[in-house]
Amino acid sequence: MNYNINVKYLYIEHIDETDYPDITFNFTGEVCIANKIINNKYYGIYDFNTGRNVVILPKKGKLYKNDTLIYEGKFTEDGEYTGKCVLYHDNGNKQYEGTMLKNRYSGFGTEYDWNGDIVYEGDWVDGLQYGQGKQYENNIMIYSGYWYDGTKTGRGIDYSSSSRLYDGEWKDNMWHGCGTHYCEDYTIITTTWNRGQKHGMGSIELVNGNILMDCEWKNDILLSPGQEVVPLSKLRKTRNGYTQTD
Repeated sequence: MNYNINVKYLYIEHIDETDYPDITFNFTGEVCIANKIINNKYYGIYDFNTGRNVVILPKKGKLYKNDTLIYEGKFTEDGEYTGKCVLYHDNGNKQYEGTMLKNRYSGFGTEYDWNGDIVYEGDWVDGLQYGQGKQYENNIMIYSGYWYDGTKTGRGIDYSSSSRLYDGEWKDNMWHGCGTHYCEDYTIITTTWNRGQKHGMGSIELVNGNILMDCEWKNDILLSPGQEVVPLSKLRKTRNGYTQTD
């Protein structure tokens, strides 16, 4: 019969101790008596006042590595991390906070680097960014949008410069599809992109507000600069038609 026990600082062994010759694991929280030893999973030996040892598996609590907290949350019957939890780096800083499934990030969660700075916040599937999420660098958001199989793919905004840099479609972490580039010289390019390069027809909004229409690029090279036009918002209607305003 399987039932729960509350323990404090249970010594956790690994079946193949040669993998971790200088590492000891300890656990505090709720454990259960296992029906069998699970290969390659953490387990404990517990004296149940019966004169014999039985196999113990963590169920819910805190797992320590060399007396440093590395995980706080639930475990599956196979000893894997699952559910809402917190994972820690060996230096004590958070590594991940969110939900996990069988030792992999799954659902919504936040990932942190060794120094505790946020790296990613959003959706996960099977340990990879998948769905809506935000990427950070030095705690500053540099991307907000969609992810697929661990890469920026779909609609997203690039904030990797001091302001919005690109707003459009992505594929495999590159600008790909329809999108708008906000350039450092304050011009705005709207066109199609092929693996990070301008490729196709588009337009350039100039600093003075006029627009170069019907521009054409190939492999990031401007083949045709198009024709400069004045947007309707800059024109004033008169008896003889339209005239440009200041």
